[in-house]
Amino acid sequence: MRSLPIVLGVLAVATSVPAWFTFSSSKAAEAVITEDPSAVLGKAGADPLRVTKLRIVDWDASTATAKPFEVKRDNGQWVITSRYNYPAEKNRVGEVAGGMLGGKRGALVLSDSRRLAEFKLLDPTGKDTTAKEGYGRLVQLEDDTGSSVLRLIIGDASPLGQGRYYVREQDSNDVYSAKIPNPNTISTRFTDYVETDPLKVQRDAIREVTILDYSVKSKISPEGRLSLDEIQERARTLIAKPTGSDKWASAQVPAKKQVAQAKIDSLLSTLTSITLTGVQPFDGNRLPLCGIFFTGDPTWMARPDALVFNIQGQKAAMISNEGRLDFATKDGLRYSLVFGGVAPTEDGDDAKKDEKKDDKKAEKKDAEKKDDKPTGNNRYVSVFVNYIEALDEDAKAAAEAAKKDEKAPKPDPKRSGKERAAKAAKRFQAFFYVISDSTFKSLRPALDTLFEDLPPEPMAGKTGKTNKQWLDDNAKKDGWKTTPSGLQYKVLAAGPEGGRHPTATDEVKVAYKGTLVEGEIFDENADMSFFLNGVIKGWTEGLQLMKEGDKFQFAIPPEIAYGSDAKNPKIPANSILIFDVTLKSILTPPPAPPAPPAAPVPAAPPTAVMPPSPPPAAQPAAPVPTAPATPTPAKP
Repeated sequence: MRSLPIVLGVLAVATSVPAWFTFSSSKAAEAVITEDPSAVLGKAGADPLRVTKLRIVDWDASTATAKPFEVKRDNGQWVITSRYNYPAEKNRVGEVAGGMLGGKRGALVLSDSRRLAEFKLLDPTGKDTTAKEGYGRLVQLEDDTGSSVLRLIIGDASPLGQGRYYVREQDSNDVYSAKIPNPNTISTRFTDYVETDPLKVQRDAIREVTILDYSVKSKISPEGRLSLDEIQERARTLIAKPTGSDKWASAQVPAKKQVAQAKIDSLLSTLTSITLTGVQPFDGNRLPLCGIFFTGDPTWMARPDALVFNIQGQKAAMISNEGRLDFATKDGLRYSLVFGGVAPTEDGDDAKKDEKKDDKKAEKKDAEKKDDKPTGNNRYVSVFVNYIEALDEDAKAAAEAAKKDEKAPKPDPKRSGKERAAKAAKRFQAFFYVISDSTFKSLRPALDTLFEDLPPEPMAGKTGKTNKQWLDDNAKKDGWKTTPSGLQYKVLAAGPEGGRHPTATDEVKVAYKGTLVEGEIFDENADMSFFLNGVIKGWTEGLQLMKEGDKFQFAIPPEIAYGSDAKNPKIPANSILIFDVTLKSILTPPPAPPAPPAAPVPAAPPTAVMPPSPPPAAQPAAPVPTAPATPTPAKP
């Protein structure tokens, strides 16, 4: 949750109020006591960023009771404690705290407990609540120490205008005027604090929609328990968008019908912008009361789209009072919206109640309403999410990419898909959602509205034949060929052998004549240049079949010509176009031929390896001369 912002633009700033003035209203005939310029709303020095709890109490005239609404910060997340701790995803607390704390009070108007009702300043939580009217709106703020930093009752608008209202502290009878945020900003409406679109799915990501049209009948046991009695199944309709197509299709289209694209678009618009009106805690024991049951019928459990649960060790399929709507996204997640019975009116339905606060007639009318019974036709809906690996386009693409890189880690789509489904399911399965009757009806369209009559087959001019008949007959004539797109062509003259064929991005020069099927010329040119990817699809495809110098005749169906577009007065909508075309030249230079591979560099001859020279032979050491021995003289 983001930090609580201080909304500087709405910080209450008191304006100069005279020390003595007289109101034309009888409410303020008293003299005004000199104001205290230092007096502020709430605890002096309180920091809006430290506010952790907002409590607003209104008076419900229809039930003569106080109606509390409370938001607080719990473990780092804002939750609506008065609505089963549902996550508060819009920071209204910051707006209220920043807009009120520290705002200066205006002049003291009076201090008389007997006159508080005149200013709509009675405490809705007070001990004495016998008055039928005159109650104000109590706003309480607490900081992160649990201390109260504001206890203010807001009453009627002051005659001074400019955003001023009569106010008083809860424990004081002193009535002041003060500039505060619009009371509608200080809201008790559930939808003002939550993300009202719980699915958060992008429209372009949806690939399949299945409408399971059935209802159930229930019965009450002798013990007073509600249980399933009978299932009335009417139809199961699957509508899908084929890969690469922008049109929805169905194998269940009746004869001479087509999918009503506008109806499916409307359904998807509602589906991707569902607006909640309230929530209820998800409780298995309350399911029958919400129009949702379980059945052990093996036929239902064996269905490929069954929602099967383990109930006390036994499998059972979930069945709801008003059927289901399933839709699957490109990442393999299948969402099931299970529609239950009528839900009580939530405060989200009273969005305009505050706007009528000063309208006496509206107040009287609202006071006469009785809300102790469910009103309107709001519906319970539960949301479940499963992972269908076969529908996971992202996982398939990742697997293909991994094949090209053997070293890349192999993706595990089933595991990651289950993780995504579990994360999504965690957001849904703690609550029953409550949606409006109009949303419910948009998501449960009558099946006969999903399909519409085929438009009349376009006629081929004044030939008396439909386009299809004319093209079928033309395809049988000598020399004519038909491509998979429906383009028909005939070679009238062949150019020189070896001529170039253009590509879809080339610029070409042609001579041509265009006629309708009855021969009426609508265009011709003897020397026309253009890029091939800038013309109708039939020309882009057809000219690539030609080579320079060729002359072809084309019969181009409207689907790859101008279709139902009738902007050209010479070409009626849905016209087959006949063209005689000569491809004079291709203006785009031909691609440069690939450079011949470089001649291999001859390898250098191997260097001869010479044996090492033997070391020189060892020479004998020169003899060392010795002195001759001196002869010893002989004895005589």
